[in-house]
Amino acid sequence: MKPLFITFMIWVLFACNNQQSNQQQFVSDILTNREFFKQIDTLNKETSKQTSDSLIYIDKNIVNHRFFRINIDKKGDTILFDPCYASIATILMQKKRFIHGYGQETNNLQIISSKKDNEKVIYTVKFDGDTDEKYFEKVSFEKLDNKNKYWRIGYKSYDKNTFEYEIFIDSLYKKTIPYKKEPCSEEYD
Repeated sequence: MKPLFITFMIWVLFACNNQQSNQQQFVSDILTNREFFKQIDTLNKETSKQTSDSLIYIDKNIVNHRFFRINIDKKGDTILFDPCYASIATILMQKKRFIHGYGQETNNLQIISSKKDNEKVIYTVKFDGDTDEKYFEKVSFEKLDNKNKYWRIGYKSYDKNTFEYEIFIDSLYKKTIPYKKEPCSEEYD
């Protein structure tokens, strides 16, 4: 009976030791699973960010370029016209921002999405803080020549049904057309 009791005790000790080992393995598995799920969560967030970033198409010919609005003078020539009490209207397209300088004020807009159609890209933009889609606006960029010198840029605010287009020149080419500064009249009281 004594050998049976000793065998039983060895078996119990072995079983307890094995049980403790199983518990340690179980705890280790839980921690490993937590780490695994953290990694999965991190990857999902990164993938989601990459997916949302990849939905916005920015033409490499316009990113980080500044565009100046051009005017047609009385003779029919294209010129850069610098008004006396303002500056030339400009547009700067950054990776995720659209900055429209009107001459006296500037709008800094966030790009939400884009839609490419041949040589034209239409961007949906919003003012920082706007969440209501009815206030989102549209900006259209259309290349007019093979050198990417001239662009037809349209702006459609949330309360309009159509785009208002103007012709712009890339800043890389602004010295290729005449510049005219409007003379300021002197005002005395």
